[in-house]
Amino acid sequence: MNTYPNAKGGAQKLYKSYIIYIIAAIITIIASIATISGILLANSDAAYQTSEVGIFTGVSATIALVGAFVTIAAGILQILGILQASKDEDSFKTALIIFVLSIIVSCLAGIEALSGLKAIFTTVSTVLMTASGLLTIKGFCKLLEERGAEKTAQLGHKLEKLAIVIMVIKVAIDLVSLALPLAAALLVVVYLVIYMIFYFRMLGFLKRTAVHMTD
Repeated sequence: MNTYPNAKGGAQKLYKSYIIYIIAAIITIIASIATISGILLANSDAAYQTSEVGIFTGVSATIALVGAFVTIAAGILQILGILQASKDEDSFKTALIIFVLSIIVSCLAGIEALSGLKAIFTTVSTVLMTASGLLTIKGFCKLLEERGAEKTAQLGHKLEKLAIVIMVIKVAIDLVSLALPLAAALLVVVYLVIYMIFYFRMLGFLKRTAVHMTD
């Protein structure tokens, strides 16, 4: 029976990246709560008599910036993990290319000159990111099935379905964020809760996968 040491090393790196992603998600949840609080204060009569709205806005922006840097660190580790795993399975190469494309499109969404296309770029980036994740899971599932670890592979297939649900919610957030900021902020909290459930399950999947690749 073949062993896949590179896939094991890749899974271990991805495991660490998902832990960092969870930390980023917690930070983003805190930022979302601050945003919601600011919006509610802005809609109250008393808000205009105090500086509380500005305080909440500033805190939210600062926390979101920290979350962005943490997410970047996780993304770098994720790229390294997929790159290493690609030495044992070609589907990871496609996953890596799509992941990098998603980052490029996401950067385009942040360019002021292209602000009119921000919603489109953000949606495309979300879809690409999900496609990369699905290919990554499928790659591990293929190797797991070759190693006779069907139960762990089945867990991976369940994660694929959950990833699609997360993508649909994220796209909905992107579409309503400009017109309905409060609704979008509330959806972000729901999204991040489901997102964290996915990532905790993904941690279990990756931990088992790393074991099955060589043992």
